[in-house]
Amino acid sequence: SPTTPTEATTPPSSPTTPTETTTPPSSQTFVADITTPPSTPTITGEATESPIAPPIERTAPRLLTSSSPDAPVDDTMRLSETPSSPVAEGDPLSQAAVADETPIENAPALVSDDDQEDEEESETETETETETESDYSSSSESSSSEDDPSVLVMKDLFAGTCGGILQVISGHPLDTIKVRLQTQNIGADGSFKYSGAMNCLRTTIKEEGFRGLYKGMSSPLAGMAALNAVLFTSYGQAKQWLQEDPDDELTVGQAMLAGTVAGFAQTFIISPTELIKARMQVQFTDGVRTKPEYSGTVDCVRKTWQRNGMRGLFAGMSGTIYRELPAYAVCFGVYEYLRILWADEDDEISTAALLMAGGLAGMACWTVSYPADVIVNRLRVEPTDRPSKFRKSKWLLDGGFFDCLKQTIRKEGARTLWKGYAPCMIRAFIANAASFFGYEGIRAFLD
Repeated sequence: SPTTPTEATTPPSSPTTPTETTTPPSSQTFVADITTPPSTPTITGEATESPIAPPIERTAPRLLTSSSPDAPVDDTMRLSETPSSPVAEGDPLSQAAVADETPIENAPALVSDDDQEDEEESETETETETETESDYSSSSESSSSEDDPSVLVMKDLFAGTCGGILQVISGHPLDTIKVRLQTQNIGADGSFKYSGAMNCLRTTIKEEGFRGLYKGMSSPLAGMAALNAVLFTSYGQAKQWLQEDPDDELTVGQAMLAGTVAGFAQTFIISPTELIKARMQVQFTDGVRTKPEYSGTVDCVRKTWQRNGMRGLFAGMSGTIYRELPAYAVCFGVYEYLRILWADEDDEISTAALLMAGGLAGMACWTVSYPADVIVNRLRVEPTDRPSKFRKSKWLLDGGFFDCLKQTIRKEGARTLWKGYAPCMIRAFIANAASFFGYEGIRAFLD
């Protein structure tokens, strides 16, 4: 048979088909375009839609262009997200978006000017609060020491003592005139030695000199200092008992109640003090100057003690209580009322208003108590070498006060109870204005 040539056939080369390129689901960064050597033309086809890939993990701060499943991943900071579209290489907007969403670990903190100012303000506020707390603690310690009851008592004692000294020095001459008018007896011709305050003043200076106006001053000068110290201290303590808040103003009723307490407390000092003063002031014989019975205050105390003992120094004590309780209730009530009335918006009172308030309070005090003061002084100057001519009540323990009152009105009339009232009012205004001014001024200085 004829030999036929064998034709070697070569399988036809298949044309180049489009290549589909997909990114493994485990890769961290998607690259959209994959280039081939220029000698081989490549037709890029459309990426097939792949199922939703599991969340990918990527680390900052760098953007990987390729990755493998075995690549180490930083566990310190992970961000899970599902890519919705590939990131085109060279696309600055896409890369910037990815970079903005990528947390950067250990990156230096960028602090704006506003944040820095807030931090500085916070530090300043903290320092201010610390300083305020330290100032408050120091002020609290100082205020607690100032609010110590013993400190307040010492302040009241010292201020009251200064006020009492001013009261005695300014008011004693007129007090001498008052006491002599109150205690003068009717002469044999049915008349009194002194026709009035001015006549008593002229007669005293003529017969005894100016020193006669200051007779018995050492006793009240020593006793009045202690007297006002006790008076104002008792008043200050009574105010604290009545006030819920120390900064609250006293009502008139509270001031009167506190004044009553203060008036009672000081009777135990004023009774013997005024007894010695009155006896020294009335050492005279009607119309004739004679040798005085007492050579001085100490001699008067000694002779009174020898004749009558302790009870002799407290003669007229019951009448003193009857006089002092209403007197100081009115005195402090009027003073506090005027002080509130004339105070300014800052609760401060001028010196002139303070003097006026103290003077008017003193006049009100003596107006209420003046009739009782006449009777008390008559009981005090009774001779100590013979029994009293006034009968003492067994039930009222008045020391003869009410019997002396009845006999005085019956023999001399009710007008006798107001003898010496005019010089007393002048003295009351001057002495009490000086007393309150001295107390308030020293108290404010000590505070």
